[in-house]
Amino acid sequence: MIYRGKRKDNGELVKGWLLKTAGHRYIIKDGLYDADIVVGFSKNCPSVQGCYRVIPESVAMETGVKDKNGKMIFQHDITDDGVVVWLQSRCAWVLKEIDEDNQELFVQLSDIVASCIEIIK
Repeated sequence: MIYRGKRKDNGELVKGWLLKTAGHRYIIKDGLYDADIVVGFSKNCPSVQGCYRVIPESVAMETGVKDKNGKMIFQHDITDDGVVVWLQSRCAWVLKEIDEDNQELFVQLSDIVASCIEIIK
């Protein structure tokens, strides 16, 4: 599972493995995941190149689906049609839209739906 988050030190977005501890979140860049880091990460991770402390509220999970431009879609991405969220009642990633009557609409995210949308933020 790949995650994305904003680095706490400079706000840069990083992608990779997510590690959690005592209220802190770390992203280890993909390809650098190492069992030794996991075992002692509270001590080692911050000093390992490619392991970054991230803002917990910024952490988002990859959906496994790409938009019409081939860009990977993550949780909380804003598209030209709505926001990507996990809908537990459907056990699925969905595109949440608000219609003209202020009602929430949910469209299950799939390769077909994603091929028609574009991430704008």
